[in-house]
Amino acid sequence: MSVTLRVRFPHRRYHATPWDQAANSGVVEWPPSPWRLARAFLAVAHIKHPDTPIADVLPIVQALAAPPVYWLPRTLRGHTRHYLPKSSQRSGENETQLTFDSYVSIDPADELVIQWVDVELTDAQLELLSELVASLAYLGRAESAVTA
Repeated sequence: MSVTLRVRFPHRRYHATPWDQAANSGVVEWPPSPWRLARAFLAVAHIKHPDTPIADVLPIVQALAAPPVYWLPRTLRGHTRHYLPKSSQRSGENETQLTFDSYVSIDPADELVIQWVDVELTDAQLELLSELVASLAYLGRAESAVTA
């Protein structure tokens, strides 16, 4: 059996910093890594399904540990620049620091499709995974709203 996840970005943007990069590096993790997806499933289980035993969620996350296959929508990379205040309390001098907010822009009608091939999940596990996916509010940073 295979498990397929379809993700849309209604606000047109996906913000996520790769694991080995600084937040201000200007790099975007695209597509979302399997590690980010696993963390998202565990986080949504803890936050939005607190009555669900985590022991029921872990086998699902472990089954989805294999690298998935991605079908990527057309994207454009972009960034905004922000000059944030940087004050020095000792000298009293104020200055600004340039910060990049990097993102991938996606048409909200397009879907990111993620598929795990040859995954064995029970009917109960599939139902729980569907509930977790339906509860995802964002993927990556909090401003990356999703419907999945």
